[in-house]
Amino acid sequence: MRTDPETLRRDLLACGGNPEGVERALAGLAPFFAIAESGSYPLGRASFADVGGIATALWRAGGFHVKGCAFLASCLDHRAPLANPPPSEAATFYRRLRDRYDGELTPALSNPRFDAAFERALGSALEAALGRALKGSGALAAAHPWDDVRYVLSAFTAFAAEGRREADALGPLVALLASHVPLFEGTGRNEGIWCVLSGC
Repeated sequence: MRTDPETLRRDLLACGGNPEGVERALAGLAPFFAIAESGSYPLGRASFADVGGIATALWRAGGFHVKGCAFLASCLDHRAPLANPPPSEAATFYRRLRDRYDGELTPALSNPRFDAAFERALGSALEAALGRALKGSGALAAAHPWDDVRYVLSAFTAFAAEGRREADALGPLVALLASHVPLFEGTGRNEGIWCVLSGC
């Protein structure tokens, strides 16, 4: 599907971004523009995953502790629940990130124009690519990994465009999302074990 980084550049500048920050934001998004254009989201195999890198990305992004990872392959037909016990809605990665960053709203993040521009320029095409990767994955698709991807990328874009330090914290996570998507942390005896979307 077609993407439009130039339109996103203009809208980020119009929403208060500075030129240097906007270029940094677009550089971080470059792999995702390529994924969206190709229509295929190249989720990485669990055997190729850098668990240390995942742990670093989660720690940098929100102070999340990682003891290990359980990889959920997109080519398998997963049954609910994905974990036992299943995570509460408040425990999902998306909700925990929102709790961490929504208090740091930027002019862009709070501007409906930015939200619409992100969807037009990248979001819709990237969501479609991820949806194709999850076709036939059963309950895994119902875990809404797109919510995680979209929130991280839009927050990073807004923070980077405005030169905010939060972009540094999210940078490793942005890089990770091109191949692996954290979904939620286990509970009870599985605390610290993160379920991560992977390829096959």
